[in-house]
Amino acid sequence: MDRRLRRYIYMIFAVLFVLAAVSGSGAGKEKAEGLATVESESLAVHSRASASSGVVRRFERGDVVTVQFELDKDGLAWCAVSEPGDAEIIGYAECEYLAREKKKEWVRSGASGASSSAGSTTRVTLVGNHVLVPVSLEYGGRRTTASLLLDTGASVTVINSDVAAALNMDLAKAIKVKAMTLGGNTIDIRVVQLDALTVGPHRLDDPVVGVYEQKGGPVFFDGVLGMDFLGATDYEVDLRKRVIKWGR
Repeated sequence: MDRRLRRYIYMIFAVLFVLAAVSGSGAGKEKAEGLATVESESLAVHSRASASSGVVRRFERGDVVTVQFELDKDGLAWCAVSEPGDAEIIGYAECEYLAREKKKEWVRSGASGASSSAGSTTRVTLVGNHVLVPVSLEYGGRRTTASLLLDTGASVTVINSDVAAALNMDLAKAIKVKAMTLGGNTIDIRVVQLDALTVGPHRLDDPVVGVYEQKGGPVFFDGVLGMDFLGATDYEVDLRKRVIKWGR
């Protein structure tokens, strides 16, 4: 086995503790706000902020939901929605079909990661105390974007199986390792080498990432952006302005 992959498999354990802890906390410890009424005849709720992802729920005109936060992706505004009074995110719906009474404090931010060069900024999304970073991933000639949780305590970057599916990965051929989560459960992690990973003006070629299966309901992030990327860049997170400032 390649030395790089052996080292990666060793580091993956630390990341799983982060995933387990954040998945359990969710976005819903914030005060319930953002009630919205469905204005279209039928509103599709997708598993990810993408029209190509699966439909997990449908609401009808007049139904009421809670908008937990909002993202821009592929030129569309996507709202993460939940049942009124429930903090658990059901999935993502197009915001234009929702009439909101009062927006939550989340600020809509560009999931395209628009930046041009070092010294520029990239907008991020704040969900509670969590910073979500827009990331572009390339694999086998395909490209997709994902919202990854910025965590300097994570050694490596991991993505969930929904992102892997968007990249048309054949995970059956990937190296499989067993790893222990915070709750003591054992899960399978697939080890895959991407063509590239890009955040703002910074591009990392041929990164090795882990893929874990996304189980249960939708969550507010697609994985973790770890120190394998962050450690090679010069950056500063400005929480007040909700941006990453890139150094030169």
